[in-house]
Amino acid sequence: MKKGKLPQKKRRAFSAKEWIRESNLLDGVDSRKEDARCVPIWDWFVRKPLSVKNIQELHNKMMVGHLPAALRGKWRESSLLVGGTKTVDWESVPYQLDLWIERWRGVVQWDKIKEAHAELERIHPFMEGNGRVARMVMNWQLAHACLQPRCIKEVFA
Repeated sequence: MKKGKLPQKKRRAFSAKEWIRESNLLDGVDSRKEDARCVPIWDWFVRKPLSVKNIQELHNKMMVGHLPAALRGKWRESSLLVGGTKTVDWESVPYQLDLWIERWRGVVQWDKIKEAHAELERIHPFMEGNGRVARMVMNWQLAHACLQPRCIKEVFA
């Protein structure tokens, strides 16, 4: 199977409605309209190969209505503390994402996908929207491993 491609019957098996709702609620977004807006974004993303460019475009699409256009799909330009943990240096975000993709793209075990999710959260590539993007990326990995979608509620350090 080509990277980024799912068999047609597998695509239909991964309904995003429930986990997108749960993911949005985790970030305080309680809107059925927003949930419905995110489903076609998921349908677009799951068919794409996992790449830095596609993660940026995912953020751009997901943050419509939440961030000004100038900030959507743009790497953060400052250092951050998230939950008391320092994220990677903002200048190294694209490089760190390249390394992350190289390391985690083909994982198929749930425990490894959880590790990948936690590492992506530590990179924290954007100023806002990292949780929703990271959960969508995690579900990309699950879908490509033919595992059921999930929504992580706790931090896996």
